[in-house]
Amino acid sequence: MDVDKVPETKASRAFRIFFEKRGEARGEAQGEANGRRKSLLRVFEARGLSPTKEERALIAALKDVAVLDRCVQAAVTAASVGAVLAGAETSHRRRATPARAPRRAVKKPSSRR
Repeated sequence: MDVDKVPETKASRAFRIFFEKRGEARGEAQGEANGRRKSLLRVFEARGLSPTKEERALIAALKDVAVLDRCVQAAVTAASVGAVLAGAETSHRRRATPARAPRRAVKKPSSRR
């Protein structure tokens, strides 16, 4: 059976195209992030800074292109790899949700009289 010859409805075609585009966009974002990580490591290398295994793991975990861009800019003048990554760790964390006020205990009227 040739898959290319199977008829496709409008809805199934639209669905397929949507997910193909979504996959391409994800691939592009991952490619950009990979390039930024390589650039960051090259800047460190050019400046004579060598990240530890833990620092390399932190760099590999960074996925946000904007955060990686800030890291590359910071790496140009930073005194250490740790200084660059300290700024990255705080900028890519999600904001903590504000604590809710504790609920007050409501006294139920006693059924005894």
